Amino acid sequence: MNKAVKTFALSAISVALLSGCVLDDKYDGGSTGGGGGGGGGGATTAIFRVYGYGDYNVKEFDLYAVGQGGNEIKIQRDDVTTGTADNIKTEWFASTEEDSPILVTISDDAPGSIIAKADANYDYTATTNEGKNGGGTVRARIFPQTLPEAGQRITVEIPGSEPLDITELYTTLAGGTGEQWIKLPMSCFEGADLSTGTTPFKITSESNLKFALKDVALRSNTYTEDFTFDCALSNEIAEAEVYSRDVEGNVTGWASNASGLSLSGGSQNGATVAVGGTDYHGHLLTFGTNGNAGLHFTAPKVDEADVFTDLSAYSTAKLRFNMIVNDTVEDLPDFKVRMVGEKLVHEKEEDGTWTGNSAYTSTNSAEVVIEADTLTKGAVNVVEVPFSELFAGNAAGQMLVNLPRNINRLTIMGQGGTQAAGGDKYQGMTMHISDIEFVK
Repeated sequence: MNKAVKTFALSAISVALLSGCVLDDKYDGGSTGGGGGGGGGGATTAIFRVYGYGDYNVKEFDLYAVGQGGNEIKIQRDDVTTGTADNIKTEWFASTEEDSPILVTISDDAPGSIIAKADANYDYTATTNEGKNGGGTVRARIFPQTLPEAGQRITVEIPGSEPLDITELYTTLAGGTGEQWIKLPMSCFEGADLSTGTTPFKITSESNLKFALKDVALRSNTYTEDFTFDCALSNEIAEAEVYSRDVEGNVTGWASNASGLSLSGGSQNGATVAVGGTDYHGHLLTFGTNGNAGLHFTAPKVDEADVFTDLSAYSTAKLRFNMIVNDTVEDLPDFKVRMVGEKLVHEKEEDGTWTGNSAYTSTNSAEVVIEADTLTKGAVNVVEVPFSELFAGNAAGQMLVNLPRNINRLTIMGQGGTQAAGGDKYQGMTMHISDIEFVK
């Protein structure tokens, strides 16, 4: 459970500030070699290591920088600073060691690309054959350094394919704190022809962008649930405002349905919910006999159907809300925050092979603790929860891919505990939540 919450007390409600995954997997089958046969020949390996160092250090493919003028400049493996073309510059990222990623800077408000290229045609179809969990993927390690501007696209192409828009994926991964795995199912690439091609990978930004790249590969057996990009998701980008209620009682924000909930056998345990108040116009929960209660803020249904929104635009932002707690005892208990949405699950046979069927299932983000010693009793505490803490896929700071794009609820509640387990420390306490938003 994460504990990365900053709070600070205010003497009055502040004015709302409105502002506008991936885990590596094991090599479970297939060759661990490089490109395979050339000249249009039939490669049999299930893994095409296209570019990188160590296991990825194959000679068949090199990287090229392609700037706005269309010139292809080869990125020298021993001196990547020579890879400069028009408005695109490449250099070492973390160090000048061979396993360091290549840092790419695209400038001048113009497009730029990095392509992997060979001197001869290769057949890549083996990367989709006999693959578990849905077949082949295109993958690379990426280190986002800057975010794209509004309306700017980032795309990836493979042989013969239309450009695949990965802007939402990139912005989600930018919220992480370490290297991120891009994993793109080959089924996402319309028109792809893997039977032949000199260029198995191309990443393009339509305008200024800065990122580092390494370990590019095409391979089977990497379609791993929410760590693979769901190219079919197209939810509307959520507004920065999550929930707010004004003095007249008008409610705004994408999660404007507010209510109380309990996680203890469906019983409210004596908890009650009220709206507004003389001084604070949000949502008020009075705890019952234990800490298994809280408030949730949900996107309203449309035609009785759940509505999910895309939060990827806020991957480097913080979730902020005002919180007032009043307690009948001297010491406040802890609270927790999480978001709820759906993730794509690929159904499998007993032997682990993919059935070809996929379904969405409800799931929670990570829980972030609001520690009691950061709160001032009876004051307006402004709580800030980093997006990256809610959606980190693991302790290394690698981000989930699909869940942030498929969210419909925010939950703020007690840390739990029945009365017998000491949960009675919440009994009679009030928790008031207002002005929930994402701030960058």
